[in-house]
Amino acid sequence: MESLEGNQLQGLLEQKIHFLEEMLTCSKMMTDLNFESHEAEYNNLLETRQQCLEALTSIENTLKTQFKVDIDRNLAEDPFLQRISHLNDVAKKLIQEILDLDKQNKAAISEELQHIKIKIQALGRGRKGIAGYEAPRRININGIFTDSRK
Repeated sequence: MESLEGNQLQGLLEQKIHFLEEMLTCSKMMTDLNFESHEAEYNNLLETRQQCLEALTSIENTLKTQFKVDIDRNLAEDPFLQRISHLNDVAKKLIQEILDLDKQNKAAISEELQHIKIKIQALGRGRKGIAGYEAPRRININGIFTDSRK
């Protein structure tokens, strides 16, 4: 099976693995960063991941349309198919690692979101309390009266 078409297939799978490794690196870096304090770096990593996903989509479309190889067929007989099968296995492992890291990143971002919501609520409560003590810009003829008795 080793031919020009086979070399193209192997090259595409190697490119796929390269982009998956790049995504894995970005995912690992994202787990170490805090979005709130490293927003620019986090956004750059997300952009890099998006570019990798676009490249992977293109590679997957090419693999589906041009190459319809049954890898499991004659696996023991053909060393080229064994290499292709190995590349597929490596790609599957990388995808699983990326998915696991993405779950961790999603949980971390969700936690950060909850902290930010709490801060916003506290800020809102603080403003309501301050409004009773600060004079408004327009004159209020009724004034502001706070009675602490019940």
